[in-house]
Amino acid sequence: MRWSAEEDFHRWMLSRARENGFTFLNFNLYQPQLAKNEYFFDPSHLNRYGAAAVARYIAASSGISWPR
Repeated sequence: MRWSAEEDFHRWMLSRARENGFTFLNFNLYQPQLAKNEYFFDPSHLNRYGAAAVARYIAASSGISWPR
């Protein structure tokens, strides 16, 4: 059930991103890089190390067209 809800949410967010012109990255797809226990304060919230890792990932992402 949870996986089905995640897939529905992912499709919904992709649709909103296309309609409104923003980039949506689903971090559930990047488990090996960003799902380390030491990155989380609790099961749902990043700590400062996790926030820094996500920020580095976003900054280096080729999937985002950063303004120049």
